[in-house]
Amino acid sequence: MESSTINLLSNYMPMVQRYQSQFSSFNTLLSKTTLTGKISSLDIAENLFDYMETTQEKFENLQDRLIETILEQTFFNSYEEANTSAKIIAEIFKLYFHNRHEDISTLAESKYLLDLCLNFESHKDKNPEQCKVALETIVAYLKRFATSSAVYKDIMIYHNDGTLLQTIDLGKKYAIAYATKLSPILEARNIEKYGEFYQKVDFYDTKEKEKEERTEFFFVIPLRQNKEQAPIMVLTFVVDVQEEFKTILERFPYRLPQSNLVIINQKNHILFSDNTRMFPNGQLLSLTEHKDYTFLEYRSKACMVALQEINNIQGFTSITGQWRICRIVPLYVAFDTKKQTNHKIDPLLLENSLLVTKDLDIVIAESENINEELGDVVINGEIIASKSHSYALNPILNNIRILSEEMNTLCVQSTEELQKGIYNALFNVIDYYSKYFALITDSLFRECVKDSRWIKHGIEFKNYLDEHMQGNLTPETLASTKTLLERLKTNFSNFYNIILFDKEGNTLQNALDDIQFNAKKLGIIDRFNSSNLNNLIVSNYEPTAFYNNKKTILFYDAIKGDNNKFLGGLLFVLDLEKIQVFLDNSLPKESAILSEKSEIFSVAFDSAKNILATTKPDFNFENYNLSDTFDFKSLKNFKKIIQIGQKHYLICSEVCDPAQSAFTEYTKRSLYVMIFVAVKIEENMEQILQQTESLESPKEQSN
Repeated sequence: MESSTINLLSNYMPMVQRYQSQFSSFNTLLSKTTLTGKISSLDIAENLFDYMETTQEKFENLQDRLIETILEQTFFNSYEEANTSAKIIAEIFKLYFHNRHEDISTLAESKYLLDLCLNFESHKDKNPEQCKVALETIVAYLKRFATSSAVYKDIMIYHNDGTLLQTIDLGKKYAIAYATKLSPILEARNIEKYGEFYQKVDFYDTKEKEKEERTEFFFVIPLRQNKEQAPIMVLTFVVDVQEEFKTILERFPYRLPQSNLVIINQKNHILFSDNTRMFPNGQLLSLTEHKDYTFLEYRSKACMVALQEINNIQGFTSITGQWRICRIVPLYVAFDTKKQTNHKIDPLLLENSLLVTKDLDIVIAESENINEELGDVVINGEIIASKSHSYALNPILNNIRILSEEMNTLCVQSTEELQKGIYNALFNVIDYYSKYFALITDSLFRECVKDSRWIKHGIEFKNYLDEHMQGNLTPETLASTKTLLERLKTNFSNFYNIILFDKEGNTLQNALDDIQFNAKKLGIIDRFNSSNLNNLIVSNYEPTAFYNNKKTILFYDAIKGDNNKFLGGLLFVLDLEKIQVFLDNSLPKESAILSEKSEIFSVAFDSAKNILATTKPDFNFENYNLSDTFDFKSLKNFKKIIQIGQKHYLICSEVCDPAQSAFTEYTKRSLYVMIFVAVKIEENMEQILQQTESLESPKEQSN
């Protein structure tokens, strides 16, 4: 860490200042005592006190390193918490935009929507009444789409000259302008499939009919039969990112309310802010970026800034890939001892803790060595005094012994306090992750429900089932249905498979185009009656042949024909391994508060103790005796260190709010997430592990 950074941080760390002052006082006293001894015993123990001075110099150097280690680790304890907050919010936004791209991509590829558009075009100049009906059908289709996702604040349908054909009322308060001059719409013929934009818009009118200039995030879909043609219509979907930003911050409040969170672009201009008075949109942030940390001097306040890129979305290229999340924490708040969390940490956990970083471990070892050297000085001095009968030396040596012991105690005290700070920081960080994993797991389930409710309206499925019932399935319908299923599987990656079945429960086609999943009989058809056709049927968590005999959850949704007649439906197979991969990729593998020796894993499960996903393949509740350890009804905000077998685990858990949980709504079970971090191994176990490693190493070398 640069000296300028050390000087800056030391001004805000009372703990560092306290230890600096105490070490300085001890050093002064020790120097005076050593000098007194050297003067009074020059003829007896000159070499002894020369050695004493050398040893003292080593101790002073060690203290400097210890103070620097305390300062750096204290900083990274706070910085890791800020960084975790930024990382989690960045990942939530990334998932949010990924889901929007899945929605819009599927809509842009909809043959049904294109056919509706072509129908509108064919009647435009010939039959105004039919043209009106066609437009109303398009509006109804898009409104159903918007209602299922509930993230769009406006949908506008434009002619390619920018004239407004229709706006879809989604209950928002802004009046829509009659026309637009925005290039994304006027030049939509240059958009291949769909476009994504964040810029100033002229979509809205004020009450006085004056254009209100606003910056919005929106998608544009040109509807045309082929790329060479000008669009018949241009669809515009305005995403309510500001509302999503607000919702995320409400669900993930930062522990220190004096902090702020903003989203900046690649030029460091603020796009979204949780405090527009302090950090207004458009403001340039003059960041000082180092390799591992960032600072900001803003309005006479020194702040640390945790930066996390949203990054590009898998399978899509997004403008949000150039955006960064910034958690801004004033230094005077970050290190205020009154604002720190203080969990009761058993002192025994500090001995041989897995959380001790390499730097701190070295400092502790050197401190012990130097203290031994000071002890040797005292013993040698006592021997010399005894042999020379120079008993006046004994009080001086005794003072040196007392001072060295007090200095060593101070070293131990400072390292223990620092270790407790690491534990407390870890509690904060893992608590954020437990809440995040619970939200994401439930959100994945919610998105799957939303997607299934929307997908079933594909006209290709209705046409296929109609023709199948009549016994005249055409090659065109078969091909279009297969294409749609394959496209849906690509766009909606949370589904392992999507399977079409008829009213007798016979499986007909599937998104994997795997014949093993066709011609099977489903045993749930009797549950589809006239009063249940609008309901989503959710299976238990159990093995199924549709998921290679692994456990998952299945969704069944009915497809209706004319007069609400039951034609068949779609079976959606959830790819729960996606949750497992997500959890594994999201866990903090590298951290300033986790050493290489630390073990960390997570478990997502329900109130029936079904393990939905875990990053530890051999985990089960029986092996860890968790059924005896925990009350599963009180796991919300559970934060404790518990010994399980030979290991001590720091555990944080979270349960989704049943009133807001999609998982609970559809499965009637609560959703839990627990994260385990091994913080200590009992000594005998540690010795066994070391012995095992020493036995394995020759084999590795021979190989």
